[in-house]
Amino acid sequence: MRLLSIDSGMVCVGFAVVDLRSNLMDSSVIFTEAFRTSKEKKKDGKRSRKVTEDDALRITLIVNRMVELVCRFSPDAVVAELPVGGARSAGAIKSMAFSTAMTVATFTILNLPVLFISPYDTKRIVGGVTRVAKGEDYKAHVIAGVKKVWPNINWPRMKKLDKVDPIQQEAIADALGAAIVFQSMKPDIGSLHRGPQGISNSMIQ
Repeated sequence: MRLLSIDSGMVCVGFAVVDLRSNLMDSSVIFTEAFRTSKEKKKDGKRSRKVTEDDALRITLIVNRMVELVCRFSPDAVVAELPVGGARSAGAIKSMAFSTAMTVATFTILNLPVLFISPYDTKRIVGGVTRVAKGEDYKAHVIAGVKKVWPNINWPRMKKLDKVDPIQQEAIADALGAAIVFQSMKPDIGSLHRGPQGISNSMIQ
C-alpha cells in the first residue's frame, strides 16, 4: 500500500511517501521532503504584504504542494500528524490551528482516507517514550526510532555548515514516524476519515 505521510505545520511541513509492506522493515521510502515557507522579509523596516495576506500565501503554497504530491504519487491513504497544543504564543497557536485546518480540509476535499494522529502517538510508538524529563528533547528519540527502520535516509543538509539541517530532519522524521504509527495501528482503510463528496485526482491535475 502506498502511503502519503505528513507532519503538518506552517513553517516546515514534513512529507514522506512510503510503500508499506506487512513487514515494516521491507517497506520502501520513495520520497521525502521538508517543505518550507517563511514570512515575507522586511525591506527598510516594512513589508509589502499584510500579515493576513502572508498567512494566506503560505497556506496556498502548502495546500498546492499536498495536491501536487497526491497527483504525482497516487497514494492509497494518508496519515497526518496534527499539533495538539502546548504553544506558548498567540502566533504559534494560530499556526497550529491553520496547519490542522488546511490539512483536514485538503484531504476531505480530495476524498482520500486519512488517519489523523498526534505527536504523542509518534513519541510513544516510534520513540518509545511515555514521559520526557524536563529539558529533554523527545524528537531525538523519534529520529533514532526512524533510523532503526530506515537507516539510509538522505537527510537535508545545511549549505553553509555542511551538516544535517535539524529543522528539516525533524519534519521528515516526524512524517516517517507517522508512517510507522500507521503501520503499527493497522487501521481499516474503509473506516478512516474521508470527505462525503470528494473529487478525483484527474479533476485536480
